[in-house]
Amino acid sequence: MKHLSHAQPNFESYSQVQPTSQASSENSSKLRVVSSREPQAALPTDRASHDSVSFLRALGRHLALRFRRLCFDEQWFVAVRRRMDGPDAFDLKDFYVLKPPRDRFYADPFVAERGERSYLFFEELVFAERKGVISCIEFNEQGFIGSPSVVLEAEHHLSYPFLFEWEGQTYMLPESRDSGRIELFRAVDFPLRWEFAGCLLEDVWAVDATIFEREGRFWMFAGGVKKNGKINSELFLYYADSPLGPWLPHAHNPVVVDASRARPAGQVFIHEGLLIRPGQDCSQSYGGAIVLNRIDLLSPKEYEETPVRTLRPEWFPAGKGTHTLNHSEHYQTADARILIFHPKLIARKLWWSFCSHLLKQKA
Repeated sequence: MKHLSHAQPNFESYSQVQPTSQASSENSSKLRVVSSREPQAALPTDRASHDSVSFLRALGRHLALRFRRLCFDEQWFVAVRRRMDGPDAFDLKDFYVLKPPRDRFYADPFVAERGERSYLFFEELVFAERKGVISCIEFNEQGFIGSPSVVLEAEHHLSYPFLFEWEGQTYMLPESRDSGRIELFRAVDFPLRWEFAGCLLEDVWAVDATIFEREGRFWMFAGGVKKNGKINSELFLYYADSPLGPWLPHAHNPVVVDASRARPAGQVFIHEGLLIRPGQDCSQSYGGAIVLNRIDLLSPKEYEETPVRTLRPEWFPAGKGTHTLNHSEHYQTADARILIFHPKLIARKLWWSFCSHLLKQKA
């Protein structure tokens, strides 16, 4: 993508003589040239006028924000491309975009390959329902094939369908924070049918659990964990001898406390010999960007990482956020957030706001 550079105007310091039309040659000698270097008497300030302008500007910003919240909605979409290595590995371009209908969004993509066939798993959320399900669509080098199909649904919200293989089986670890557990599912008829395979942790309200293996030991990152915890700024770490558990907490949880990189943003991977953990930059807004963190020290009692690169949402025109990056052997996938005009949601949003106001008054 090309970025336009803006030319900077040249400002010059100069002196001006401003004679009035009534000035004559007799009093022209009384005119004094005012130099920009000479001290000048301060002009009287109209405080009331200044306050009025500040108020109108603040009101304008407030009304613009309210209008955007009422008439626009954030819509995430997912995209996939051929995997690149070397210096182009994180130059996010040339993606096939899976555009959702206006009444929903697609987010948190993970890619899986089976022989000659490739599949994209992701969260699908209908705005009116406010509850995510896990959907899947097949794709190839030319683009997507058919329409997405729902492959996993629960009474609670599901998202972030983390995929991994172990002992010949394919597993999915979707975010199920509202259940208060980290739940594992196993494919019985890939990619359409999944069965419950166990609970990895109880009494946790974690987001975006991510498992990886390192030197014979399994590790799991998760954001938040505590009920009503800081899901965007606290990262917890667990370890086990098997991905099925039992899982033990790291000695220094939370191992990262930083809204600019803590929350997981995809699978841990090796790039040019370095172990990289993608994290979300939520310092300004949820899912604002992806930060690639180099894992420097990893043990049951120690953990250190260093941010090395940030992937911003500008890879897609009008992008407002990006918060998931994953890959398979041949493909790479990411998501991004844009704003869409959605007037049909105005009445519903006003109703939600009214109900929320009533609940606050009762409390």
